[in-house]
Amino acid sequence: MLVPFTKKCMDCSEEDIFCFAFYCDRCGLEWRSAPVPFSRGGFSEVKDDEVLALLWADEHRAAFERANREAMFHFNHCCVCGQWVCDPCFHLSGDGPTDICIGCRDTAAE
Repeated sequence: MLVPFTKKCMDCSEEDIFCFAFYCDRCGLEWRSAPVPFSRGGFSEVKDDEVLALLWADEHRAAFERANREAMFHFNHCCVCGQWVCDPCFHLSGDGPTDICIGCRDTAAE
């Protein structure tokens, strides 16, 4: 599997559908990519299992790269610890430093 930007990612793909789950580095909240159908390279029938496996692997890689890029819009990057966190784990209020996760905010407040 290619390298996800979050610490935890799960491949939820099936034989005919590609789908991936990404998790908040802090609380584990899941975001799941939209399912992408396996197009079989645009061929209606592929008889050779080896060719079919190559087509699946290529489309799987492309679907993962697309999902990985899309997932970045659903998480926030903490500029202190480098974690990718969901909105509830990100400090967005006007009091104190912003662009940090609530863990780093709490540590800075101590």
